[in-house]
Amino acid sequence: MSEQEMLSVYHELFDDAKREDIEHFNSHLDANVRWHEPKGSPTTQQTGQQGEYRSPKEVKKHINKFFNLFKLKDVRFKEEFVVEGNKVISFGSTELESKETHKTGNIDFACECTFKGDKINDFRMYRDTAIEQSLLRQ
Repeated sequence: MSEQEMLSVYHELFDDAKREDIEHFNSHLDANVRWHEPKGSPTTQQTGQQGEYRSPKEVKKHINKFFNLFKLKDVRFKEEFVVEGNKVISFGSTELESKETHKTGNIDFACECTFKGDKINDFRMYRDTAIEQSLLRQ
């Protein structure tokens, strides 16, 4: 897969998240995907998970929990992406809105995404989960 093709899938994944299109979102995932979320994420605390999901089905359940809590209003990437072999690394920020409290906040992130063929095989998100937690408090 070319660098441009990987970046296209990567951007599409975030676009799918903004539209809450879980089916198309999951179409980008390898059958043996490993999805890693930071400890302290409200979605992992709800389920008692340690933040690692090991199939598209588990990722779908996790992402649906996220969609129940938050609206992903915007994603902004820094200008540069690091692409090395089958891996994409990016830095950016998201604007989230709590669906319960209607509070909004911006969260900086770093993301590492590894491809196997044309599918995402490993996804690691690094962000400050304390901001997510604060958006959920009244």
